[in-house]
Amino acid sequence: MVAILSRLLENDNYSIMIRYVFLFVCIVSFVSFAQKQNNNEQNQSSMTNDQPSGYKYVNANRPGYYLQINNQNCYYEIDTNNLSTGEYYGVYPSYSVRYPLNLQILKSGEQTISLKILPFKGEILSPKAHLEM
Repeated sequence: MVAILSRLLENDNYSIMIRYVFLFVCIVSFVSFAQKQNNNEQNQSSMTNDQPSGYKYVNANRPGYYLQINNQNCYYEIDTNNLSTGEYYGVYPSYSVRYPLNLQILKSGEQTISLKILPFKGEILSPKAHLEM
């Protein structure tokens, strides 16, 4: 077996062919592992599934507005301009989320945000309850 391989490697035509195959494999692997370029003009956020098709949260003319909520030992409901922004009734005592607000901002100017905090267990809000906006 070794004799056959040594004879094949001694053959100049076979050696050249091996080099071309190796070069081809290197080029194909280099091209196939190249990273895809991101296009910044595409939708930059897909945080909600109920957005109209083709809607862009952020572009050169419109900034993105978000509301970061961190809560512990409480439930909550949040409305922006009397439209539901988010709520939490999960099983875990602490939770953090960032809600997009652009779909609730219908015009320029002053906006309203209302927050309703509810107890995690029982009828009374715990002294350990905490919510940050």
